[in-house]
Amino acid sequence: MDFPAIFYKYSPFETAKKILENSSLRWSHPSIFNDAAEFQRMPIFEPSIEEVRLTHLPEFLVRVIFDDHPVEWDRLTDPSKFLLSVVKTLADQGRGRDEIRNLMSIPEEGGDERFESTMRDVFGERLVKSARVLCLAVEHDNPVMWGVYADSSKGCVLGFKHIESLSTPLLAAQPVSYVETPPVVGSALDFLLYGNPNEYSGRTIKAVCYSKHISWANEKEWRVVNFKEGGEGEYSDYKFYAEELDSVTFGTEVKSEGELLLKEIIRDKYPHAEIYKMRMKNGRLSRELV
Repeated sequence: MDFPAIFYKYSPFETAKKILENSSLRWSHPSIFNDAAEFQRMPIFEPSIEEVRLTHLPEFLVRVIFDDHPVEWDRLTDPSKFLLSVVKTLADQGRGRDEIRNLMSIPEEGGDERFESTMRDVFGERLVKSARVLCLAVEHDNPVMWGVYADSSKGCVLGFKHIESLSTPLLAAQPVSYVETPPVVGSALDFLLYGNPNEYSGRTIKAVCYSKHISWANEKEWRVVNFKEGGEGEYSDYKFYAEELDSVTFGTEVKSEGELLLKEIIRDKYPHAEIYKMRMKNGRLSRELV
């Protein structure tokens, strides 16, 4: 997926006015988003912990000892090394593959639920509480977005460009993935064998922070997420460079006096920014330079 040249921020009129006056964008806490499931959907393993404990792990252990199946010995967790030593001992005693496989097949009911609960506790304490999110769009003419986020076209869309030389935050934007079921973070077999919590933490952060249910797919959202330690309240305001503002687009229902007010601010503080107006033509939105 190509990185967008311009990101758009849909906004009610008064909010757009404050953004332009203060040269700052409001990064919100997920708790105030209109999707109640934001940052609440924990990822899953595929296959699951319960499946792996019952079938995949016993089969893997048997194949390592009996068939010299490849394994990254230096990465194995201590419990995995112990299980392999048990299988080796049983094999040396003359126990067969099927018998050992059955002995090592230990049901673990609720293992996946416990993993989800642990992840939820970790993210709730360390990350979700401190998260600040800047939600962005890649289209300036999405009629649903105009209706929901720009006060039924009474607001504006602000266009921002990322500036590599200034290391602007937009360079860290990532697309949101839209999925029907919780994202898969990896295989429970790999997790049980090798652990590697740092790798799974990174995948989990991406799954939690950058995925939404498929019903929101029309938004085509990108977002930037940071974690403000000790942050309180529902949002934080962060300054942006004047050069980052690429354009301001007025909604079809913005009054002329409002346009004049914002045009004055734009020409004073952002003389390089283009000014547009959305028009309705034959039931379709189009954007015109003004």
